[in-house]
Amino acid sequence: MSRGSEYFNVKTHRYMKNSDELFPEYVLKQIEKNIRLKTELAIEIGAGMGRFSKAIEKRFARLIIVEPVDEYYRILQQLFDNENVRIEKVCVEEFFPGNIENNTIIFAFHLMHHLKYEQRALIYKYIMKTRSMGIFIEPNRTNPLFFFQILFSAGMRLKEEKRYLRLSTETYKKEQSANGLSTRLIKRFCFFPPPLIRILLLFRMRTLLNFSEKYFNHFFPFLSSYQLIVCSRDHEE
Repeated sequence: MSRGSEYFNVKTHRYMKNSDELFPEYVLKQIEKNIRLKTELAIEIGAGMGRFSKAIEKRFARLIIVEPVDEYYRILQQLFDNENVRIEKVCVEEFFPGNIENNTIIFAFHLMHHLKYEQRALIYKYIMKTRSMGIFIEPNRTNPLFFFQILFSAGMRLKEEKRYLRLSTETYKKEQSANGLSTRLIKRFCFFPPPLIRILLLFRMRTLLNFSEKYFNHFFPFLSSYQLIVCSRDHEE
């Protein structure tokens, strides 16, 4: 993702705008079921319009948000005016060489498939150097609903999204291993589409959601909405 890319704007990705905390909190809680979020600092790369940023902020003493797109940056400034959140209007290539914070958690939501390998490698190298952890949420590439989303979402284009089809489980493992990291977890979750999950949360149907996470994702993983990818240095806990 480059600074000011015309593809990244509110119209194209309006589904990523945060309407409330229900779905972001749900996603973070799914992450917490698998990974202990125990560091003081989190870094969110490519935060967009801050759909998950508030949920991250609640869990850490400090948060650095990296977002190069002017339109998104202005929205983030309106969301956060507290001292524990720092927003950097820079791209991956500009941020990582000059910022060294040990033992952090790097979050990226719907971002990795937009980056070239060289950009992902910068993130992996940072995680390796600083004894940090990467937590990446990506679309499940086997879910056919993603193609319908592209078809019916104004402005979304397959040529901008198709890289996620190439990022298989093995590709992530090979990339991370090549940069000295271990892939600690790759797991599919959120069996229902996000809008439906939000409705179920509104109607307090958590039993159905818990059942779907435990069983539906296990037996029908190709229909899950997301995959959770976690990496860190070898033997890191």
